[in-house]
Amino acid sequence: MPDSSQSQSHQRFDGSVVRSLAPCKGWSLWSFDDQDSDGFWTKRYFARSAERDELLAVDRFEFDPTQERFDWLVRSGFPAPRLSPVTGAQCPWNNVTIDALIIDAEIEASRAAA
Repeated sequence: MPDSSQSQSHQRFDGSVVRSLAPCKGWSLWSFDDQDSDGFWTKRYFARSAERDELLAVDRFEFDPTQERFDWLVRSGFPAPRLSPVTGAQCPWNNVTIDALIIDAEIEASRAAA
């Protein structure tokens, strides 16, 4: 399993492209199956460009790829895990958090346009 705390700038991963999503700014979404230390198999996701792969800091149980979520991750520069407002611990990005930020950006854009 790749270590998401290390720079992934020159590493390439084995996987398969997520065909249901269109590329964004030259990046395609890919996935691979990964077994954790407890024996669970889950999908891990990475973005691939012509130059490099970027392992995505997304929750292995609470991330379902959609075009909007992938576009947000690309446009946000593949953000590192966020800090929990409750514990201060690093947390991967999940559906709820990404969707809320997408909605916030849409609200801000509509206010700016008004």
